[in-house]
Amino acid sequence: MRTEISVLKKIKKIYIIISKIVLLIEGKKMDLLGIGKINKKQMIKVIIILFAIVWFFPTLFFFVLNGHISIEEGNEEKKIKVYNIFELYQTVSEEIIYTIELTTKEVIYNNEINGYISIENYNSENSYMAKIFLDETLKEEIELKKVKNQFKILESDEGKKELKIYIYMNNEKKVEFLQNVYIIKPYEKQFLDELSCIGIGTHYIEGYDDINNSFELLRNLGIKNIRNSIQWNQIENNKKYNFEDKFSALLSNTTRGITREIKDGFVSVPKGCYIQLERKAEKYILDNIRSSYGNTAGLVARIASFEEDTGKTLTLSNFLQHYRLDPRAVYKYSTFSGLCVKAGKLDDFSEPIEEVMTKAFVRFTSIDSRRWIKFLIGFLNNIDNIDFEKLSSVDKRMLQMFYITVWSKAIEDFSDEEVLSNLYSLSDSPIMKGELIELLEYKFNSIDFVDETIDLGFDSPLDVYCTYSQRQLLAGLDYLNFSAMRQGVIWLKDKGIDVFLLTLNKADKDYSPTTMYNDYSINEELFHWQSQSTTSETSPTGQRYIHHKEKGSKVLLFVREFKNDSFGNVSPYTFLGEATYVSHTGSKPMNITWRLEKPIPARFLKKTNKLVV
Repeated sequence: MRTEISVLKKIKKIYIIISKIVLLIEGKKMDLLGIGKINKKQMIKVIIILFAIVWFFPTLFFFVLNGHISIEEGNEEKKIKVYNIFELYQTVSEEIIYTIELTTKEVIYNNEINGYISIENYNSENSYMAKIFLDETLKEEIELKKVKNQFKILESDEGKKELKIYIYMNNEKKVEFLQNVYIIKPYEKQFLDELSCIGIGTHYIEGYDDINNSFELLRNLGIKNIRNSIQWNQIENNKKYNFEDKFSALLSNTTRGITREIKDGFVSVPKGCYIQLERKAEKYILDNIRSSYGNTAGLVARIASFEEDTGKTLTLSNFLQHYRLDPRAVYKYSTFSGLCVKAGKLDDFSEPIEEVMTKAFVRFTSIDSRRWIKFLIGFLNNIDNIDFEKLSSVDKRMLQMFYITVWSKAIEDFSDEEVLSNLYSLSDSPIMKGELIELLEYKFNSIDFVDETIDLGFDSPLDVYCTYSQRQLLAGLDYLNFSAMRQGVIWLKDKGIDVFLLTLNKADKDYSPTTMYNDYSINEELFHWQSQSTTSETSPTGQRYIHHKEKGSKVLLFVREFKNDSFGNVSPYTFLGEATYVSHTGSKPMNITWRLEKPIPARFLKKTNKLVV
């Protein structure tokens, strides 16, 4: 900086003058620059004198006068601040001290972002400039003066934006100020606005087609009450309006269907939130959802006009992403390829495995194991070149899980002709195979958690926090006698593993009084489990549970929220990992507290913890 350089030059001049004086006193000759050779002793003298002149005396002067010099001018007394050398150097060399204040704060309803910028240590010898960006777009450049520098930028696009303010001094960037702002479309005042005075945020949208952005923004901001009113005659004439998508933004953490949520009064909205629909609005919304996704005709209509409506290529991934559809909504009725044929977007076809895959696709919609998906994609792309007998043990288990998922039965022998014929039929069905690969890729890219490997004493394909059907997980544990599974527990004697398959929310129609167990997480580490009604603490089974660690056996927990999902499919289980005995109470049944070796992630904790209100 200019000021800093100037000060250093002055200090250098003082040093040269002192050096000259020292040499003159000692009678030494000076060279053309005015300074002769200075030995160590002379250098010490110079430094001591320089120290006294530059720091000691000014500092003493500063403290004696409390940092000010008083000067009388007429009837006025002016005070001039005196700095010691350290303060002076800091003052001239420090970064810019600034204040940036947004008068509109974090949420912008009027499309204007207002604020001001002030430089606290403004120096007229320097030039200051501010550049204001919204995301990556330069909105305004301001030459900063000593007073408050006001700015106003306009933005019509709704959404979460990043406000960036860069402050330059002498064309060098000194300050980077970043803040997220939420721009929400202006809304007309309605009767609910009077509730705002008691702390309930309201939002009203009139005739606005894309309300999902507003919903998502408001949800993230913690708005507690959202009112949505639109022109119903417009909805009646436009059956493509996606209400299911709009409400899904608020209900991302539920396994219940949107239709069920609407009928039950949105019981799964975030804590502190409340949504109430008028009777007329509820009827229109339910009719809209049924006509959009509740039948084959609604899906076919959307597929038929997808490219025209969106400008995107018609693919399974694009279709699901654009409409934010759960893949189960598609595979509830048919394959995506079959729906494309009905929509006139794909020529009719007939493939050997079409009928089998039509039933199997829905079972692949719950897969979220990165390791398994990678294996399946590699297997499907190279199926004709694979020597099944030479597969590793873990690959054979993953292939077994795949075979069970498609054909609902286990592989007894990997060289069996029927098994090989079924597997090779995938190569003869390029459309079905291609759709399965695309679905797996979509599922892989949708994974939003980090799985964990687990040591079970053998090469297991199961990963903690991943989701598996009952048959898939049992196949991953080399247990293929599926009919022997009773009451959600099984003892794998050869591997020394107890497997618990737990359904947390049980319905009376699905469970008898003897199987209505009380299972729930206490916190992220502890899990309460109730044994079968016949298990006592003194029985061999009860003793195995209590002393499993001493006996060298393992306990694995797999949980699901409901027996069936919102689409009517049998729900898969989430693998919570290995558990260790902590304590128990009672007998027949035993109430056991287990400690999980891997903590339950927050995304699962709400579903597993009955104590969460």
